[in-house]
Amino acid sequence: MGSLSVCVVALPALGQQGTLETCRKISDPTAKLACYEALPLTPATPPQAPPASPGTSGTERTETPRVGEAMVESTVPSDFSGWGPNEKIALENGQVWQVVDGSTYAARPGKRKAAVRRGVLGAHFLDIDGVALSPRVRRIK
Repeated sequence: MGSLSVCVVALPALGQQGTLETCRKISDPTAKLACYEALPLTPATPPQAPPASPGTSGTERTETPRVGEAMVESTVPSDFSGWGPNEKIALENGQVWQVVDGSTYAARPGKRKAAVRRGVLGAHFLDIDGVALSPRVRRIK
């Protein structure tokens, strides 16, 4: 018959002091794994949204919006008449967004509601009332 091998690993006394830091300091991979497995499981605490910054204006969300939801709602000034590639669009809340998709759009000048919404993979799009096209933008101020 074959032989049976048994591996015994000496662990530091975990007790109340057993933490991830204790396990991280162990150099032997087998002992480190055993240390991690001996740790008590604790439920994960969901992250809390940070408080709103005192210097922001306009309607800004404190939690991360879902794809397609508005992150910022404001207006474009009355002299807004469209955009071109790399153009900077200033909102009345003080934020400045730059067109990054190379699109162009001409519109009649006028003050309009605007909203920045989140797209996939970190993209942001600027929706302006009465404008059919939503350019991809990035915040520069």
